[in-house]
Amino acid sequence: MKFSMPTDAHELKWLTNIAIEGHCSISAKGKFTLGFGVWYHSTLSHLLAEANHAKFYEYSGKLLPLLAALSAMDQLGTCYDSVPMTFPLGYADKSGIIKSAHNFLGIQVDTPDSDALYALRNSLMHQSSRISVGKQKKNPKHFWFEVDNNIPGLFTHSPIAWNGLYNTRTASNKTIVNASKVVDLALALVEKMKAEHQKGKVLIALPDGLQELLTTYVEIEFSDSFHDSYIRYLAEMIHRSHNSPLQGADEARRALADAAPAAIAEAIAC
Repeated sequence: MKFSMPTDAHELKWLTNIAIEGHCSISAKGKFTLGFGVWYHSTLSHLLAEANHAKFYEYSGKLLPLLAALSAMDQLGTCYDSVPMTFPLGYADKSGIIKSAHNFLGIQVDTPDSDALYALRNSLMHQSSRISVGKQKKNPKHFWFEVDNNIPGLFTHSPIAWNGLYNTRTASNKTIVNASKVVDLALALVEKMKAEHQKGKVLIALPDGLQELLTTYVEIEFSDSFHDSYIRYLAEMIHRSHNSPLQGADEARRALADAAPAAIAEAIAC
C-alpha cells in the first residue's frame, strides 16, 4: 500500500467501497482501472481471468482451473461476510470456501455440494491430490474425485459414501466434478458479491479490516493522490446529479449527501 490511510470518515468510506469493488473485478491485465485515476492489482483477478481462459483447452481445462477457482472462492469467503450475517452460529471456524458458498451463492453448510467443495479444496490445494480423507472426530467425510467436464451439473455425488479406506474405493463411492462449472461458480460468486456490495450488503470480515485487505489481497495506486481521486469522484457525482437519468442522479445525490461540504466545494471548483 503506497499511500496513507485517510482519517476523514467520508474518504475512508469511499476507499472501503472502491477496495471491495476492485477486489471483485476480473481482469487478466497486470493493472486495471475502474476510473477516477485509481489503479488496482489483485491476484484473485488474475486467477479467475486465467482460469476462465484455461477451462476451454484440453490440456489445461481440468486441474489448473479448479485450483484457481477454489482458491478464489476461499479467499473471498475469508475476506467478507454478508449483511445481515446469515452464516450459522457455531460454524465460525469453517473454511472460507464454505462461507462464500453459503453467504453469497445459497449453498448451505453441511450439504453435499458444500462438503464436496471443501473436500476438493483441501485435497487439491494442500496435497495436489484428488483424495480427501476427513479428519473430523465426529462423522468424518471422505471423498475421492474424478474430473469430467461433460457431466451436466457441478458434481455427480457418489450413491454410496466412501469409508476412507484406500483399498475399498469403487465406482459407486466416487464423486465426479465438472471443473468448468466450478470456474463458472467462482465467476458467479464475484458477480453476486459485486451486486450485493452495491446494495451495501458486503462487510469486510478480516481481523485487521481494510488495512489487511489493502495489504494482503488487493493493491491500490492513485495516478496523482488519494485525495485527488476522491475529488474527481465527487465531481463526477455532482455532474450526474445535474445531468443523469433518475437512477444515476439518485446515486449521485446519495454520495454527495454523505460527503464533507469542504470536499464538495473543492469538487465544484474543478
